[in-house]
Amino acid sequence: MFTSDDIDAILDDEGFGFSDPATYTPQGGEASVINGDFRNDFQMAQILGIDVESASPAFECKSTDITGVRHNDTLVISGTTYYVQGIQPEHSSGFTMLMLSKNQV
Repeated sequence: MFTSDDIDAILDDEGFGFSDPATYTPQGGEASVINGDFRNDFQMAQILGIDVESASPAFECKSTDITGVRHNDTLVISGTTYYVQGIQPEHSSGFTMLMLSKNQV
């Protein structure tokens, strides 16, 4: 398991790819800037014989930066507002992956 200092070092090192700042705002709470890794991977699926293309935005960050995170909390990344749609903590590493959407859930 990473220590808090290990996680901070990873987030501060652009070589690891965790250099994407985001403004995180919990519902009814104060906004704060956090660092993490923003991904917006392309996905292709076939549903009932129809090809469907979509993006799958996600943000991986230090779990302690988002204590109490809930669905529909917001992250503003590069001027775009995203809503938390899924929360996937990785307890052994100290990171959490937030699955995002441009629409509230």
